[in-house]
Amino acid sequence: MVNFKSKVITFSEMSIMVSLAFILHSFFKILEMPNGGSVNFGLTPLIIFSFRRNFFMGAISGFVLSIIFFLSHPYIPPTDNLAKIILSIFLDYILSYSCVGLASVFNSFKLDNKIKIIFGVSLVHTIRFLLFCTSGITVWYVNTPFGESVVKYVLVYNLIYCLPNFIADLLMCITLQKFCFSLKKTD
Repeated sequence: MVNFKSKVITFSEMSIMVSLAFILHSFFKILEMPNGGSVNFGLTPLIIFSFRRNFFMGAISGFVLSIIFFLSHPYIPPTDNLAKIILSIFLDYILSYSCVGLASVFNSFKLDNKIKIIFGVSLVHTIRFLLFCTSGITVWYVNTPFGESVVKYVLVYNLIYCLPNFIADLLMCITLQKFCFSLKKTD
């Protein structure tokens, strides 16, 4: 009975955090880029959830959010190549949101909670940046202005919104750190 109760609590918390992430991402954008990407606090709830639970639950919550985002905010690359469309969905949505579970990998280390947050948020945002750049170079390169270097354009384009998102998530998670680690593990 205790195991069932803990699973219900975990999935209820995940539902709340995914809903909050969707609302923060969709309705409280600070900056929206023309070809996808925005500055918002949408990942903060999922990063906190990942810290509170574990990699697997964080990744599941990110996967659920990726499906919701794709269905509600699809940015389809300007191509008729099905493989590139699938690659874009995989890199820009599924992997980039599911990697939020990585925030929790430092939970087992004997580190100060602020250090765990810095490492965890940094890891998540570094992986997301690399995924977005890979997608930009392999799929979205057609949006590069004529005469510009594709790599330079993709790096700058993604830094414009990825860096502020990293800073926002880092500051929010440090501010809310008591919510990141206050949970006794139930699963």
